[in-house]
Amino acid sequence: MTSRKRKTSATNTDPPTLGEVVLGVDTHGEVHVAAVVCPLGQILGTKSFPATAVGYRRLLAWAGKLGTVRRAGVEGAGTFGAGLCRCLLAQHVEVSK
Repeated sequence: MTSRKRKTSATNTDPPTLGEVVLGVDTHGEVHVAAVVCPLGQILGTKSFPATAVGYRRLLAWAGKLGTVRRAGVEGAGTFGAGLCRCLLAQHVEVSK
């Protein structure tokens, strides 16, 4: 019998952990609309936030109240969502564009 070491960093193929949620964000020039879903796809909440540094922090804090955020999908990551992507990456959230 062989044993496998568990990876220490999250990848897209890692199974979700208990309490983990996925963040999805539709980005716009002045407002970003966020949705948090459970691993089975049930929407746990949606909310709009200003597209500012303070808004990014509020968005992540709100999502964190709904569960552990390790992954996020961000629409417009190269344009309107670039600042949010930098904020999420700085908080060790894996971003899919």
